[in-house]
Amino acid sequence: MPPGLAKKQQLLSSAQKRFAQGRYHESAKAYAELLKLEPKNPGVIFNLGSALMLAGDPASGVRHIARAVAMKPGEAEYLAQLSIAQRQLMKLDEADRASAQAVEADPSSPFANWARADYLRVAGRYREAFDLLDPLAAPDADATLLIVYAGVARRFGKADEAVELLRAVASREGLAPNTRAEALFALGDLLDKLARYDEAFAAFEEANTLRRRPYPADQLPAEIDTLIEAWSPERLASLPRSSITDERPLFIVGMMRSGSTLCEQILSSHPAVFPGGELDFMRDAHENLSGVPDRPMERRGLGHVRRSPEHHERRAAGARAVCPGHVPAG
Repeated sequence: MPPGLAKKQQLLSSAQKRFAQGRYHESAKAYAELLKLEPKNPGVIFNLGSALMLAGDPASGVRHIARAVAMKPGEAEYLAQLSIAQRQLMKLDEADRASAQAVEADPSSPFANWARADYLRVAGRYREAFDLLDPLAAPDADATLLIVYAGVARRFGKADEAVELLRAVASREGLAPNTRAEALFALGDLLDKLARYDEAFAAFEEANTLRRRPYPADQLPAEIDTLIEAWSPERLASLPRSSITDERPLFIVGMMRSGSTLCEQILSSHPAVFPGGELDFMRDAHENLSGVPDRPMERRGLGHVRRSPEHHERRAAGARAVCPGHVPAG
């Protein structure tokens, strides 16, 4: 065997093995070395882009995958992966086009259908996603396709079927770690919505164990700028609105350091929402569960709010007294 060919096969085998093991940084390095030997091979370029994307560098991933698409414009797999990478970069219109082109290029491709359905799900177009995937949902179907299917099936009365499909996916032999983690995250989310909390926590815990990634702190400013640009007022206004009109209060609680303060700040930026701050009546109610609190809990909470000068200012402007908040103990 010629030395050059042996080197290529060695690099390809190394890249594929590390990708299957979820060692995406190492896989990308091997593909990059192989690309030096085969600079015009669209398959190598595509696989390098896919590895970079999963290694936490979607911008570089998009560049390489887009280059592969330009070389093979009718390849459904390339278009589907490009859509996924573009969505990670919040290039939602481009992701929409690429996923539609992927299904058009190969309507029978599980990967293309998954990419299209996942975009539709994120865009709030749940019925379109469900109608696309429901005929394809079977125990032996593509794992990633079933993961997306589970995310929309609950909305159309098929939550229990989706749970069983995800359990089957998560227990498959030889499944890539990243795909297994995605299946477990989806399973946990579905179980949580079904109020099966212990099972949900177990699924989330296993998923987080499988997917440990380095935190790219140097990329954070650019990622935040991308989020701000992508989620413009116009795009937010185009998303599906809630149909819930119930006037009863909604309590949002969380563990310490879980983001509850950030949640409060985001919600209270709306003119119809009043920030409650650190309210103690929830903790007091918990401590008095064995008896009856001195005053009704809702009165104590509203009393705290109504003593605030800001409350009167917001009320004067027509704001509703909706009060997200948290307690000092978290």
